Amino acid sequence: MFFSTRCFFEELFSVGMKLVFKTWCEMRATTEDIDKVFGIVREQMARTLKNEQNSPTVQDFRRALWQMPYSVVVSQQQQERAEREEWESQSPSVLQLRRTLLPEAMELVKANRLHFLCKGTMFQRYTQKGQRMKDKYCYAMLSPNHKYLHYDECAAGDEPRLEELRHKQLIEEIAALYTGADCPHARKGNKAITDMAFSIVPRYDEPALNFILWSVRRLGVTWRHCSRWRSN
Repeated sequence: MFFSTRCFFEELFSVGMKLVFKTWCEMRATTEDIDKVFGIVREQMARTLKNEQNSPTVQDFRRALWQMPYSVVVSQQQQERAEREEWESQSPSVLQLRRTLLPEAMELVKANRLHFLCKGTMFQRYTQKGQRMKDKYCYAMLSPNHKYLHYDECAAGDEPRLEELRHKQLIEEIAALYTGADCPHARKGNKAITDMAFSIVPRYDEPALNFILWSVRRLGVTWRHCSRWRSN
């Protein structure tokens, strides 16, 4: 390419500046993004030059650059980053570190969830047909020793203390945990209710404790894993 024209550096500079303006427009950049723009242009040129067939002449080089727009460079970088992270995640050192840290991380997650359950949560009450009961709420709280689930009716905005909750369920006597459409109070409700429903089923044919979450994102991970409260 160097010998393909008499004014190589001038023509290459012209191609480069046109590419800068083209990439600037594609990125919708501002003056604060100038370093990012030049970084992408550098990537465009480097990737194009890796293929010798793209640049036997300056004009061929320019055409190849125009086929390497900003969107293509970003897509290639993301793919390469994902492949690199995948390879790094499977390296022996990373796998060993993961095995070392996993037990501690799991214990931390367990402790955080138990702490949340011990703080207590207020739930709206629903009928067996999945209809919300106006101004009816239930408060549930795990005991500090993690052996009992205390619950009772409450008023909106209340945060009752543990000793104020009149009913309790021994954790060791929980027979099953149902979620979604398996819950008796969610079978006839709408999909939004079904997705947020869970039921704690005691042993000895006692009635299930039925709950509807306020938000699956905020409360679901903790309360819908309540079957793990049982002591080993």
